[in-house]
Amino acid sequence: MATPFRLRPLLLALGCTFALSGAGTAFADTPGAKSEPAPASRPRPPLSSAQLLLQMMLSEIAYARGDVDGALAGYVDLSRRSDDPRIARRANEIATTSILLNASGNPAEAEAAIKAALTRQEAMRGTLLLQLPALFGRSQDKAAVAQTIERLTAPYLSLPEAQLARAQAALDAGQNSTAYTASSEALRLKPDSERAALLLAQSAPPERRKESMEALGVFGQRHPQALDARLNYARWLAMEKHTREASAQYQKLLGEYPENDQLAFAIVGIAAQAGDMATAEDLLKRLIQNGWGDVERIRLLLGEVQEERGRHAEALQSYDSVRLGAQFVTAQIRKARLLAAQGKTDIALQSLRDAAARSSELTPLQAAEAQLLRQNGQLEAAHKVLLGILAREPDNLEALYDAALVAEQLSQTALMEQRLRRVIELKPDHAHALNALGYSFADRNQRLDEADGLLARAIELAPDDAAILDSVGWLRFRQGKQDEALSVLQRAYTLFPDAEVAGHLIEVLWVSGQQNAARKLMADALKASPSSIPLKALAARLGL
Repeated sequence: MATPFRLRPLLLALGCTFALSGAGTAFADTPGAKSEPAPASRPRPPLSSAQLLLQMMLSEIAYARGDVDGALAGYVDLSRRSDDPRIARRANEIATTSILLNASGNPAEAEAAIKAALTRQEAMRGTLLLQLPALFGRSQDKAAVAQTIERLTAPYLSLPEAQLARAQAALDAGQNSTAYTASSEALRLKPDSERAALLLAQSAPPERRKESMEALGVFGQRHPQALDARLNYARWLAMEKHTREASAQYQKLLGEYPENDQLAFAIVGIAAQAGDMATAEDLLKRLIQNGWGDVERIRLLLGEVQEERGRHAEALQSYDSVRLGAQFVTAQIRKARLLAAQGKTDIALQSLRDAAARSSELTPLQAAEAQLLRQNGQLEAAHKVLLGILAREPDNLEALYDAALVAEQLSQTALMEQRLRRVIELKPDHAHALNALGYSFADRNQRLDEADGLLARAIELAPDDAAILDSVGWLRFRQGKQDEALSVLQRAYTLFPDAEVAGHLIEVLWVSGQQNAARKLMADALKASPSSIPLKALAARLGL
């Protein structure tokens, strides 16, 4: 039974002290403000230290037990009887929690309550305006939230906080033009607002993206303490391949804040994006040494960076150093794939089996084992491992899909089709299963109308997936639509110059009378994939 909406706690939350220090707010630009005085009638006497601590303890116990309303009532009373700013901050945190818990029950009543609070609490209006996107954050209808916040902020558009709330809500709803306009106005009203500068850059239209990011860089120069702005500017430089400029930005930050490990962790990703794996590796090692954050995750990241740098022995050591826990399985799979890439498939398989003996997460390790077996041509062994997974978890999507592909390679087409249909039944938007089934029909030149429907659904779900485009192109060829097949396959090959895609494109070119183009593509494809048996067979069949 649904819990009825309770308006009284929401009104209580809106009526209490929203103070101070930006605690619990959605933005960095939260204004400080003094709390409104308690009602003049029947003033409460001040509390002794012992009484204060006792009431705080009781309120925290209530909060820990889920009685947010009781905890809030206790802190509201404490904030009225104490000048301690820490009390006000905690009241603010619990008040925000109470609003978040209650505002989702009845949006219309919540909007009315918030509107009343905005009207009544002039001193705290800016703080509450900034909290609006978070208060409605649980709603799935982001467009409706944007409309609600537009109505609530309408009387206060001269306040930067109102414009920031509008910008954030519009951005969440995908209304970038509105977000850009609102954040521009917020920055005009408050030129030192880092949040406004960030929102402006994030919502900028494509033709103004470069200009807005450069403006963010200038903002960071003028406000060196605006670390988010400076980091985002450095990240943009790295993404745009301005690697030297990006490096200058994040190295300057590291020089200014040499002990800030959180900043260092953020810079790891930017350095990796810029191709500066040496800096990324050094920072990750420092974080591990300092014991900062999720050390096991950082060990995993270190292994990935070392692998990217070609330092495979060190990467294997880093993966081995990840202890049992949330990152262990991923590290072991990365280790096994790296070993297999070095030609050490038997060692990789044994490594996965040893990890499975230590971990309770058996399925992903066995799925990785089956993939390595399949890649190594050990199809029967791969099938056996997958059958073991399906015996425990009959509807495991990954195992069903992989088992279908293995069944096809074993020429068990009926079993392949049965498994793919089950995957699609369980997950109708599984683009790869739709593609695999559609391609199997096209490749065997059977049930082409059904293949067309399956691949139409797949391409709608993933319009830029090269594998699906290849399947569509091959289907068009089977349907006798050579011009369309050629166009689709050329796009697929541009996205992913794979040997199989090349083979399809070569055959269509040849049949279309473009023999010279087919010969050239065959030469290029064989140069890129000299051991491809299908390409060699096609070359022999076409006399290339």
